[in-house]
Amino acid sequence: MVTASPKVSVLMPVCNGMPFLTDAIDSILAQTFDDFEFVIIDDGSSDESREVLKRYASRDRRIKLLLNDTNTGIAQVLNAGIDVCRGEYIARMDCDDLSLPQRFARQVDLMDRAPEVGVCGTWFTTFGHACGTYDHPVHDSDIKIHHLLHNAAIGHPTAFLRRRVLQETGIKYPDVAAHDLWFWINLGFATKLRNLPAPLLSYRIHQNQFSRVSNSQQYASATEARLFFAGRIFGRELTEPEKTAHRALSGGTVIAD
Repeated sequence: MVTASPKVSVLMPVCNGMPFLTDAIDSILAQTFDDFEFVIIDDGSSDESREVLKRYASRDRRIKLLLNDTNTGIAQVLNAGIDVCRGEYIARMDCDDLSLPQRFARQVDLMDRAPEVGVCGTWFTTFGHACGTYDHPVHDSDIKIHHLLHNAAIGHPTAFLRRRVLQETGIKYPDVAAHDLWFWINLGFATKLRNLPAPLLSYRIHQNQFSRVSNSQQYASATEARLFFAGRIFGRELTEPEKTAHRALSGGTVIAD
């Protein structure tokens, strides 16, 4: 079913998504909750992704396909996608993962019942080259403590965003490494965060996974984000001893005193 104003806008960036792209799309089209539009942005793919996406768009009018001639990067793609989404909620999805059929129904139900929640993630399982379950903190305060000391506690491709919060705050994805942690920290100042304690997405681990930044850049950006968060809490920049203590609490080093 398609309505003039869909309840959910699914936002999925794609760059060379083969051979897993069709599985990801099919998992969205198989959702039990079907009041959604599916915004897919191809960010300059050089494989067969664009042809596959065009075939899907021709068969399902819920799909809104946008094509970038050149690669602009994940942050710019997500921000551009948010601008064209029309739904009350924006559901993130990645082009190599699988959303379980009940995912949207469960997240819509939670956010409809909790208007104070602006971001809702879920637990997720990994499959492929590594298997496990990520059971991130569930409640707002625990999620924010995790962000203060560790990495992102909202699985990015599991996230539901309340579009009104993004419109009212103007918060966007920063074009930096660890952009998701920065995004959740900034949104955490404006709204409550929540995780559904159920694995509703399967996160694929595979050899062809591509990152534009090195692990060292990711680590440096995440460290900067955590220190920024701590500084906002204190209302000032941390002193060097406080930064050292923060690194120790984050597991980055050990201090004698």
